[in-house]
Amino acid sequence: MVQRRYTSDLIIDMEGKVLDVINWELMAYPIYDYVKMFISQGCLFENEKIIKNATTAEGSKERDKPTPELAAHFKKYAEFFADFCLYQETLMTVDSYNLACAIVAYTRKYMGVAIIWSTEMTLLTSNTYPQFSNLY
Repeated sequence: MVQRRYTSDLIIDMEGKVLDVINWELMAYPIYDYVKMFISQGCLFENEKIIKNATTAEGSKERDKPTPELAAHFKKYAEFFADFCLYQETLMTVDSYNLACAIVAYTRKYMGVAIIWSTEMTLLTSNTYPQFSNLY
């Protein structure tokens, strides 16, 4: 007969310790991870035009180049949108990678990037706009 070396109480106690170590974070959040990966590789490019909110005297919107400050704001907004999506039940069954692309595209639009999904973004993500446009 096999001797049981671990009691159920000991196993439960060890599970509790493991959960304490991982801060009780049981769910994987790949959406957030994908967004962070895209941000770390860069989602704003030097050659892009940023449309400012203010309108010039001629009536056209001013255009600017991306700055480090704008990149910091981009990171903050993209992470906010990703976090928001984690709480939407309807998005739990959506492909995480496509949803992350939609979040980045929406953030680019929100930040005033003239071209929402540029060739550089397609190369970065290997995803074209039509692949996730239903989420956007």
